[in-house]
Amino acid sequence: MPLAMCITLSSLVGILAAYFDPRIQGFLHTSGAVLAFVLVPALGIFIGNLLRLWLRPDVVLGTTQQVIGARIFWAIGPQFIGWMVGFIAASNLAGLPV
Repeated sequence: MPLAMCITLSSLVGILAAYFDPRIQGFLHTSGAVLAFVLVPALGIFIGNLLRLWLRPDVVLGTTQQVIGARIFWAIGPQFIGWMVGFIAASNLAGLPV
């Protein structure tokens, strides 16, 4: 997935999570949560993409299912893992333990 699309979807999820979580109250807490939920997962996606570009194998050998599975993983897997780690870290920064 293109990096810009990943960061856009992550920002949308972060803004929705910050505004619709009843544990976040007040303007400053909401503003801080929006910043945390937008910036920290985006950083995780960026780091995941760098790892994907660095670690992705040039050739995958196996059956058709194994090759398709490997291609799908290397297309979205590291960015998704980076997003999850970033989202959990942002939740803790916003005072919302997961």
